[in-house]
Amino acid sequence: MGFRITPRCHCSETQLRLVCRKWAAWLYEDHLYRTLRFKSASRSVAFIDYFRGRSQLLPRPRCQRLIIHRIWTEKPRSRDSRLDIITSPIMDSLIELFSDTIVTLDLRFVDFMNLPMQTIHCIQRAERLQNLHLRLVRSTYEELLVPNPDCFNSLVVGIKNLKSLFLALPLSLPRRFGFSSGIQYPAITHLHIDLAAQTPGVILSLAIALKSSLRVLSLHANRSYDTGLVLPLYETLRETLEGLAVTTESLLAPILDFKFPKLKAVTVQCLYNSVANLFSQDIFTHAPIQVVALNSRSACWSKLTFEQDPFTNLRNLQKMVFLATDGDYSPLPQFLAACEAHHIKCEYLDHSDVFLVMMRDHGCR
Repeated sequence: MGFRITPRCHCSETQLRLVCRKWAAWLYEDHLYRTLRFKSASRSVAFIDYFRGRSQLLPRPRCQRLIIHRIWTEKPRSRDSRLDIITSPIMDSLIELFSDTIVTLDLRFVDFMNLPMQTIHCIQRAERLQNLHLRLVRSTYEELLVPNPDCFNSLVVGIKNLKSLFLALPLSLPRRFGFSSGIQYPAITHLHIDLAAQTPGVILSLAIALKSSLRVLSLHANRSYDTGLVLPLYETLRETLEGLAVTTESLLAPILDFKFPKLKAVTVQCLYNSVANLFSQDIFTHAPIQVVALNSRSACWSKLTFEQDPFTNLRNLQKMVFLATDGDYSPLPQFLAACEAHHIKCEYLDHSDVFLVMMRDHGCR
């Protein structure tokens, strides 16, 4: 039987064959259900019923990444079953099935996040949970109800092993948030923020509360975003930040003359100007940067051609990473030549998820 594997950048064929029971159990337990994604109540309930009805003697799969779409935590607006949205009780049941194996939990809400305490406690019982993603399925955040200010705080405080936090939905924080509240927060090292979803006050409060442990910051915004709003965020984290990822070059504009003494990795998805010009700024020349990641389209754009050596002042640079590449992608010849001259390794990825890149290069799994 032929089986075609089609990752984004290449295609290859292989043959499937029967394996022994030992291999079958290993594949089933460790690989078949490593990532699970649920988008409807009906299929979620069917999956839950199936697993609860299985023999206890059968091997138990280990789901490490659980993604739940279309979550509705309030009373349904309509009794129309065609909505097929996932409610809090269904979400609780899915999480409980794999509470001892989940490492990444990705929750995507229909409207806004307002979790009941039962659900919060259910999530907190996932003892291996390290990565929490909270986002909306909609693309705009206008006309949303204000979320409960205690919900997010109560949830995060109780996840003791939390290392990374991905926030792409509006938050409301209690007045006493952070160290002033006297509450011990988990040692979160990676933070991703969709800037359009948050107010500057919330962003700054998060940075202050997590500063002692936070090492990697990932910011998402379009080119029209007022980058001056995040200047206090950068100033707060300047002395401790080790990794910075931005979706657009404009998010670096307020800090091109900043000196980050511990900055080791920078990722830029959309670059509009010369690579050489960017690399000549203080943020690059006065930091011990070892890894730079660029979107492959940006790295091939005609404006990115250069005459001078772009790596002259980047004495610590060890690796260039190119994002969203296809099978035959190659950087500009002069770019490759400069990399070779400085013994800089080139790496090619078939995705452009800056959060994954920064997590990988900074040891958060």
